[in-house]
Amino acid sequence: MTHNQLTDHALLSKLDQSIRQCKLLQIYLKDVHDDYGKIKVAKLKFEFAKHEYATLLREAKTRKLKIDEQHSMFKMLFH
Repeated sequence: MTHNQLTDHALLSKLDQSIRQCKLLQIYLKDVHDDYGKIKVAKLKFEFAKHEYATLLREAKTRKLKIDEQHSMFKMLFH
């Protein structure tokens, strides 16, 4: 299912799930500092989750949905 086929409520729910996933992967990335293979995998997973979050956020903004302040604040963490 593409993001534009989701209902507004489902899109916002997926956006929240995506934020949680990014936060967990950021924490995991800090925890695997001693294993090169785990670091590479963790970075790839984080980049994928970050891309998914950005895609969902873009779709929500396109639909002009009211987005919580946590979303705009979380986006600043990526930069």
